[in-house]
Amino acid sequence: MEELEHKPYSKFYTQKQKKTYNYSEFKSYLIVFGIFITFLVILSVLFDKIIIPFIVYDKKEIIIPKITNLEKDIGIQKLEELGLSVKITNEVFSEKYPENTILSQIPTEGTKVRQGRTIYITISKGNQKVEVPNLVGLPLQLVRLELIKKGLALGSVAYDFSEIYGKDTVIYQSNPSGSKVPYGYEIDLVVSNGSNANSIVPTLIGTKLEEAESILIKSGFEIGEIIYKVSETFQPNTVIEQSPSQGELMPLKTKINLIISK
Repeated sequence: MEELEHKPYSKFYTQKQKKTYNYSEFKSYLIVFGIFITFLVILSVLFDKIIIPFIVYDKKEIIIPKITNLEKDIGIQKLEELGLSVKITNEVFSEKYPENTILSQIPTEGTKVRQGRTIYITISKGNQKVEVPNLVGLPLQLVRLELIKKGLALGSVAYDFSEIYGKDTVIYQSNPSGSKVPYGYEIDLVVSNGSNANSIVPTLIGTKLEEAESILIKSGFEIGEIIYKVSETFQPNTVIEQSPSQGELMPLKTKINLIISK
C-alpha cells in the first residue's frame, strides 16, 4: 500500500481527494436573488410614481386662510373645517398679543396645499409674569432697586403715619408678595411718615415754594398762611421766612406759615 506523503497543513488530502463545488447550483441562487431585487426596484418605482401621487393629488386643493392674530381655538377650527390639520410648534411671551393668540403660521396665508396638510403655528403666552417681592418694611430708597431687579416699576407713592414702621419705610404695597403680575407692572406703595406725634420742623428757607410744600407733606406738616414780600436777596417764589422756625419740635400736621419773595 502506497503511503501518503505528509505535508504540513495539507490535511493529508491528495489531489483526487480535494472537494469540488457545483457552480451551476450557485448560479441559480444568483438568478433568484437578482429577480427579487428587480421586483423590489419595480415596486418602489410604482409606489413613488403612481401610488403616492394618486393618493396626494386625489385630494382637494385648499388656499390657506390667514389665522394670525386670531384666538387659538378659532384659528384651529377654521383650518380643520377646510380639511387641514394643525400642530402647535412653539409658545412665546408677547407684550403685544394676549395669551393664546396665534402669532405665526407655516405655510403662510394664500399658499395652495392639499387637504390633510399640516399647518404649523406659534402661540402667544401673553405678557411675561413676574413674582412680586415683599416690600413692606423696606426703606423706600431700597424698594426702587428691588423692583428694578424683578423687572417691575414704582407706581404712585402715598404717605401715612405709622406707629410700627419708621419714617420713609413701606407699610403697604398694592400687590401682595408672591402674586404674579405682567413684566413692567407698576406697584403702588404707602410709605410711613413716622409716628403721629411731635416732629422737628424742617428747614424751608431758601427753597422754592413747590419744594417747600413737598418737604412739609413728607415731614407730616401742612402748609399754613402764605405771605408774599419783596426781597432783594432771594429770587422770586423763594421761602425767606417760616413760622414755626426750623428745628422746633411741633405736633405733626401743624400748619407752617411761610413768607415768599416776590
